[in-house]
Amino acid sequence: AFVDEHDTGFSALLRGGSVVETSQTSGIVDGVRRAAAEHILSHLDVAAPGPRLRMTVRMWITAVEAASLIWLDEDKQPPVDELREWLVEQFLAVLTVTA
Repeated sequence: AFVDEHDTGFSALLRGGSVVETSQTSGIVDGVRRAAAEHILSHLDVAAPGPRLRMTVRMWITAVEAASLIWLDEDKQPPVDELREWLVEQFLAVLTVTA
């Protein structure tokens, strides 16, 4: 939903297309990624997530970003609900391999 509603800004931030991109804006984007990873890890309810689990979560966030950019390039196809379901399935698959 966020990418759909903020497609231009999302693309500019992640593709580095902002005319005012600075190390500060890049740092903000990285901070959001790290916060998202911590949020996901907290929901996994693992007492002490190891480096592989942390890497898996961060890798999946990167995959979601890439898939979202491709989705925008593909005229928002497949439908957003299908995309969301597929991305969750991808996450479950990489978690299974990591476990």
